[in-house]
Amino acid sequence: MPSGPRAKRGNVVQAPQAAEKPVAAVWPSGQPVAPTIATPPPAPLPQPAPVALDEGEAEYLSELRHQARSGAAVLRQLRIKMKNAEAALQGQDPAPVPDATPNEDSEASLAAFVAAKFPGKVLDALAEAELEAVTTQISDLIVKVEAQVAK
Repeated sequence: MPSGPRAKRGNVVQAPQAAEKPVAAVWPSGQPVAPTIATPPPAPLPQPAPVALDEGEAEYLSELRHQARSGAAVLRQLRIKMKNAEAALQGQDPAPVPDATPNEDSEASLAAFVAAKFPGKVLDALAEAELEAVTTQISDLIVKVEAQVAK
């Protein structure tokens, strides 16, 4: 005789039975009723048009681009200062130090930086998160290069 707890069968639930075949509808005359044709699903709702940037968001993106351009110019200036310090140690003439304002060289450096980070994109096509990433990285690079130039 098995020992241990015994199963109680007071709460047994019937398992669902196989579905019965539907009974065909019949007219009182005995003729079968033709099945109804299912209606096609509704047409998909039109997708909303792309949302235009509001004035505040457009201004914020413009400011981020300006920060990226200005940061690239500062970074370019710092790198030339760093190269000039190395040239002075080797007795070479220093290169002219550009202003820390956006110029052709800094724009080219920024374009190469953006293309390396986001292949196939240009600064003006970057989304907000991408622009924030670019400005953050440029700011971090400026801090590193300033520390090297200060040595």
